[in-house]
Amino acid sequence: MSIKNINLRRLTKYDLDLVLEWRNRVDVRKNMYTSNEISKDEHLSWFEKIDIDETKRYFIFELDNKPCGVIGFVDIDMLSKSSSWAF
Repeated sequence: MSIKNINLRRLTKYDLDLVLEWRNRVDVRKNMYTSNEISKDEHLSWFEKIDIDETKRYFIFELDNKPCGVIGFVDIDMLSKSSSWAF
């Protein structure tokens, strides 16, 4: 298998249904901060908060133009040029 294109693009509201599906998979939930199933309202609330928070940036990871996952940078500190990340 040859990978032709790797891309990170900013998470948008158009990605929310797919990301909610990913977040609610049992194999994904067991590795998250909380393991409960996430409701659509909880998910939308999460997105609305992170979308305006300057200390957080979330991206869709794509292989050959196919969405494959989420990469998040949190606790972004521009002064110290540091952050934490998760995928």
